[in-house]
Amino acid sequence: MKKLYRAIFSLVLMLLVLTSLTLTAFAQSTQSGADIVYKGKNKLIITPKSGHHTSSDLFGNFKAVMPGDSETETVTFRNESTTTRTNYVKLYIVAVPHGEKNIPVDKDITDVDEMNEFLSNFTMTVEQGGKEIFSGKPNEVGTFGGTGCLLGTFRKGEGTTLTV
Repeated sequence: MKKLYRAIFSLVLMLLVLTSLTLTAFAQSTQSGADIVYKGKNKLIITPKSGHHTSSDLFGNFKAVMPGDSETETVTFRNESTTTRTNYVKLYIVAVPHGEKNIPVDKDITDVDEMNEFLSNFTMTVEQGGKEIFSGKPNEVGTFGGTGCLLGTFRKGEGTTLTV
């Protein structure tokens, strides 16, 4: 009888442990990238989905990328403004290559030319809703121009998704 209780107790304990592991797995986000939500004047909320993202770096999973790797990030923008004065938002994408005025945030990298040489080994594609808006080397992203590329005009409740 003692062996039966011990076996049942062990089985229940094992099921409890397995259940707690599956709950932890469901809590983890499987998407990489970030959500950007416009809530009104001076209220832009950037929320990472997973990875090493910060409010100023939406591509944290690209930190350890090496030539030959294939990585994908998704950035979702939504206009959730609640102000009466904001009917729509124009969203632009602007990318600036590293230079004297745009030094990388990484304090380990000090040679901008070396950084741009490294980036020239990669190919990057940016898509908006399945439509390709950029394809080229990351060190050539200045092709969006000084004011950037208009991604669209989004009324309240509307948004878009970028895949990089």
